[in-house]
Amino acid sequence: MSAHPIEPAPAMTPEQRLADVLATALTMPDGDLASLALEIDDHIESRTEALRRELETARAHKALIYGELQRRITLAGGTMLADDEIEIALEQKTELKKDIATLRLLADMLPADEFAKAVYLEAQEPVWKADARKLTVAAKRYGGNVAHVIDEGLRHVAIGAPKLVLRRKQKRVAQIEGAK
Repeated sequence: MSAHPIEPAPAMTPEQRLADVLATALTMPDGDLASLALEIDDHIESRTEALRRELETARAHKALIYGELQRRITLAGGTMLADDEIEIALEQKTELKKDIATLRLLADMLPADEFAKAVYLEAQEPVWKADARKLTVAAKRYGGNVAHVIDEGLRHVAIGAPKLVLRRKQKRVAQIEGAK
């Protein structure tokens, strides 16, 4: 069996090397061709393993860097860090919890038709539901005790831990007078 190198000659492009291997493969004896196939499998496997290790290392470095940025934001007592080019922020997912017992107190505070649209009993299963948009409008319209009850009845509750988000800021280009 003849040894067939996998690494391309320095002057060959990957496309040229593939064409060379394919042309040579057509004339190779069966054993040499099978040996070449196994050699290529081994090469692919070793490169795949090396790339996997590189990715694991990069992910670990990223986790450390993100952790440090999150620590700095928390230490500053804020939700963002100032930077001209990158938005660095902690974002917290929330879910709107509706305290129906509290919201039903609005029955005596709102006009009946408005209350019926905002807080209602669902027909399929006797469960009270609330429309947060309609309640928000009512809070703005009536203010005072109505707004207080709605604030108590609609609460944004954090879900999970805050997530660090990094986004490149769009560069604003100032228009220069007379420029085209």
